[in-house]
Amino acid sequence: MRRLSISTRLALWYGLSLTLLLGVVVAFLYTGFHLTLHRDFDADLGREAERLASVLTGADISASTSPPQRFAQAAEASPYAVRLLTASGVVRFANGRLPDAEFHPPSDEEDEYHTHGDVRARYEPVLSERGEVTAWIGVAGVESTLHREMHRLGWLLALGVVLGVVVAALSGYALARRALRPVAALTDAAGRIGPGDRGTRLPTTAGPSDELGDLAAAFNALLSRLDDAFERERRFRADAAHELLTPVTAARSEVDVALRRDRDPDGYRAALHAVGTHIDRMTGLVSSLLALSRAESADASTAEAVDLAVISHELVDRVAPVAADRGIKVTCCIGEAVVVLASPAHVATALENLLDNAIKYTPPGGTVELNVRIKDGPSGTREGVASVTDTGVGFAAEEGERLFSRFYRADTPEVRREQGSGLGLAIAQRLVEQHGGRISASSSGLGEGSVFELRLPGAL
Repeated sequence: MRRLSISTRLALWYGLSLTLLLGVVVAFLYTGFHLTLHRDFDADLGREAERLASVLTGADISASTSPPQRFAQAAEASPYAVRLLTASGVVRFANGRLPDAEFHPPSDEEDEYHTHGDVRARYEPVLSERGEVTAWIGVAGVESTLHREMHRLGWLLALGVVLGVVVAALSGYALARRALRPVAALTDAAGRIGPGDRGTRLPTTAGPSDELGDLAAAFNALLSRLDDAFERERRFRADAAHELLTPVTAARSEVDVALRRDRDPDGYRAALHAVGTHIDRMTGLVSSLLALSRAESADASTAEAVDLAVISHELVDRVAPVAADRGIKVTCCIGEAVVVLASPAHVATALENLLDNAIKYTPPGGTVELNVRIKDGPSGTREGVASVTDTGVGFAAEEGERLFSRFYRADTPEVRREQGSGLGLAIAQRLVEQHGGRISASSSGLGEGSVFELRLPGAL
């Protein structure tokens, strides 16, 4: 079955809705007009009967063989069929109209309408001076003319509804086609975008901005983000391959050198030790890649109340011995409890990466300080803040944003001297962002130390 287009469906729904609406309106108007015609017809019959009855007011016609002359003249001038009946129903006078119509006076003295076939009659009593009914005046007219007019009106209304709905549906279809024409253009352009068409964007119509223009702009922004993501993934794969290839190549070189000639056990032991060092480097890199993958797919739904002060104390106690071996002093400056909603494991990993980074790039004799406190965030919210301040190598201002890029390491002797994958800060940033937080870095310049600040919203 062929799928109906949006334009067709809109036109059909519009036509159906208009049909129902016009049908209700026409039915209301038809019924109201029909009742009004019959009410006006009855009113005309009543007025005519009262007029003729007034002519006989005060006249004694019980013994007369014919009605007064003035009544006969008034009856002949009437547009309706007129009958003068005795109290028992005998016709004493007829003006000649509707000769085949039956007239039956009512059984009581009340004014009454009767319908005989297609003839509608109104009976008006003629009263004597004593108030007795001496005769009845019957005035009748044919209702078929009313029905013919109503039928004609009904057909005209039905034809008007049909034509109106058809014209409205066609106009609605044309308008819908015109309004949805940009959608067809967007669909066609989107269908032509292939894997090799990076940088291609959907067309945006010139002129006043509307919802479709906003849709195209939103899709273009999405394509831009996807292009950026693909580019980051491409660089990530290239950087990961390069970082892994370096220790693999070095290990392969060590093996080739060891196999060129026979060696004593100490020579082989030294070669194996060198290979093991390269394997440890690869193991660390793979572990960092796995940690980054977990960080990027981390779920923040496991958030719970976490005291940054407690976690910070535990981390400082853990890294202090390692820092002491390098001649670095690690201190912790914590006041009151700083409780935030986050994953304890994620917060601990992020803070540990910041501490490890600070210790790694701080020369012997330096200090690393972890400070935890509460600060006011945007819109008056409170944030839990943990800052790591070191007296290490520092960095230039233009490198501040690049520090959190994957595999990025500053091209300085102090940084290159230390082994690392360049993933620690990227992992920390991703874990914090999963909880709506952020990490920033600042430094006064090379050799001036640095400050890494971790912020988590919703401090309790």
